[in-house]
Amino acid sequence: MRWTRGEGTRPLRFLARRIVQAMAERATANMILGERVVPGRFLVLRLAADDEDRAEQEGTLADSKSAIEGEVRREARAREFRIRGALAVETQVLLPEELEGEEIGDLLRGVLDEEEIAPTLARLREEREAILPRRLHRLEIDSRPRGAAIYLDDRQLEQVTPCRLDDLPGGRHRVTLSLPGYLPHEGELVVEADAGEGRRGARQQYFVELEPEPPMGVLELVTFPAQARVSVNGEVRETPARLRLPAGPLEIEITRPEYEPRTLQYELPPGPENRPSRLQVRLDYAGEDRGVPVGRLLVYKPEPALRPRPPATVRPMERPEETIATFFGDQTADVGPEAPAIPPAPELLGERPITKGVLVIGRPDPDATVVPDVKLFDPLNTVSRGCHAWLHVYTDPGTGAEFNTFVIHNNSPGGIQVDGRLVMDSVALGDDSEIQIGIFRMRVRKETPLARVEF
Repeated sequence: MRWTRGEGTRPLRFLARRIVQAMAERATANMILGERVVPGRFLVLRLAADDEDRAEQEGTLADSKSAIEGEVRREARAREFRIRGALAVETQVLLPEELEGEEIGDLLRGVLDEEEIAPTLARLREEREAILPRRLHRLEIDSRPRGAAIYLDDRQLEQVTPCRLDDLPGGRHRVTLSLPGYLPHEGELVVEADAGEGRRGARQQYFVELEPEPPMGVLELVTFPAQARVSVNGEVRETPARLRLPAGPLEIEITRPEYEPRTLQYELPPGPENRPSRLQVRLDYAGEDRGVPVGRLLVYKPEPALRPRPPATVRPMERPEETIATFFGDQTADVGPEAPAIPPAPELLGERPITKGVLVIGRPDPDATVVPDVKLFDPLNTVSRGCHAWLHVYTDPGTGAEFNTFVIHNNSPGGIQVDGRLVMDSVALGDDSEIQIGIFRMRVRKETPLARVEF
């Protein structure tokens, strides 16, 4: 890099060291932490001989700005300086005739006291350089009640109210205060670059009387199917969602591709975080193929006295496909001459077609917000009230073909049995699957749509 130097001008090569020296002249000692705190914002004024010299200096300073600031940081660390605030070095190259105008006075008033302007201009004419620390604006932030978290320009500070900031640049700043039990405060503060008296700059105060928040409640919103977009009181989330909102009437809008949109009116009661109000919403499929059967659900009569399921009559490795047939008493299954007699087929309690969308299975609950499509009346209380499980039938666009996917979701602490194993969350079903919910055994069979042609 080529460092320019006009006649009588201090070389730019050592500008970073001179800035560090200016830091040292204005350092303040912190006796508690055993460190020296220095300002980090400087205005460097340079005097050029003519327009050509100014253009060359400005180009060199622009190209070397990051290098200069990097060297300043290294030198400051070596001297164990703690830079107050963010380091920022601003440079400005002037011509001799510009020192007589009013603009230079306006520029320096943002950095110096009035009585310091004339000596600084004299030194600039003589030494052709002046390194001036930017005025350190102090801002005191307080609130009633105290202890609020502070966000300045969207950055959270380590301090809470009350606090003092000793190095705040001029201009507009966003201030946000947050305290549990009170409404968030958002405001704007304008720091005048030339305000205040003394070298430490303006001392400004920002005080906020925080407003207590109204009674709040917590809403847990679940949709069948999930991943729906929910909008309430200006907040937009994806279900399942947990929202802390003012208690009272709410208007909830729910949308999901291929499903009918829903708009609900809900009265949210006040309550603590650990006692949320739970709302379940079933969405209706609205695709062009709605109502077209894609499978069948068969529910079988529970066995008397909850007799255990009969043991398997075939070795799984020989005829694994016979497990379901044996369970449901398919008399045509070939189980071999040594096999014991197959128990009689269970009595069919009911059946219904399955279409794309959501099928809710559970025990009726008058307090629930979702009524099951398949109601299991259980005198032995082996099935929990409300939505115990739900079947989601959809087309997976990732396959590139119109193959329907069947997924059963558990919605009960006890879980469900799917093809002989316990499921606590979700599992995809095969073409023919058995499900047990409490004392109820059922069978879900896919049905392949018939081939068709359109002209």
